[in-house]
Amino acid sequence: MPPKILIRKNYPWLKLAVELRRKGLSYEEIAKRVGVSTMTVWRALNPSRANRGVIRSDFKELTDIEKGILVGLIEADGSLGIAKNRGKWYKKGFALYPYIYIVNTDLTLMEKVARILGNRYNIHVHPQGKSHKGRKKVYKLTIKKLAHVLDLLRQLYPYFLSDRKKKKAELIMKFCEIRLKKHLEGMAGTKAWEYGEEEIRLWEECKALD
Repeated sequence: MPPKILIRKNYPWLKLAVELRRKGLSYEEIAKRVGVSTMTVWRALNPSRANRGVIRSDFKELTDIEKGILVGLIEADGSLGIAKNRGKWYKKGFALYPYIYIVNTDLTLMEKVARILGNRYNIHVHPQGKSHKGRKKVYKLTIKKLAHVLDLLRQLYPYFLSDRKKKKAELIMKFCEIRLKKHLEGMAGTKAWEYGEEEIRLWEECKALD
C-alpha cells in the first residue's frame, strides 16, 4: 500500500510563519526571520501542494503485456537515471531527481503509452537541433515524481533484458526509497531535503552507467 499523504508538522516557527504570511511577507522574508530555507517555509505553509505526487502513488497494477510494452520502449527508445540540476535557488546548489522517459516519432503510439500509465503524463514535442531539420517530430513522455518512478520500476524491474538498465533501475529504486523515507520522517524539516553520502553515491554509480 502506498504511503499516506503527510499532514503538516507543528514546527516551533510554524505559528510565527503563518502570522508573517498573513501580514503579507514573502516566503524569502519569512525564511530569513525564522532561520530556515525559503523552500522549507513554502513546504511548511503549503503541505498538500508540497506532498502532491511525492509521497503518494496510485499506479494500477499493470498487466504482463503492458509491462512488456513499457520495458521494450524504455530499452529501445527511452532512458532512466538520476539527474542533477544546478541552481543558486537550491540550498546545496543542486538537486537530484529520478526520471524515466520514452521518446518516439509515432504520436499514436505515445498516446497509447500515456493511456497505459493512466493519462497522468503529458506528451511533449522533444526539441531538436538544426541537424534534425526536416525530420519527423519526436515526442517525449517523462516521469519524475519519486513515488511514481519507484512504483513503476518495481513493476517493470523483472522484465528488463538489458543488464545495464536493470542495474540502473536498482540504483534508482534505492535512491527513491531513501528520499521518500526522508520525506516521511520530516517533510518540512531541513534535514529531510539534504542529500547524504548514499544518495550521492547512487547518483554517481547511475551516471557511470550512462
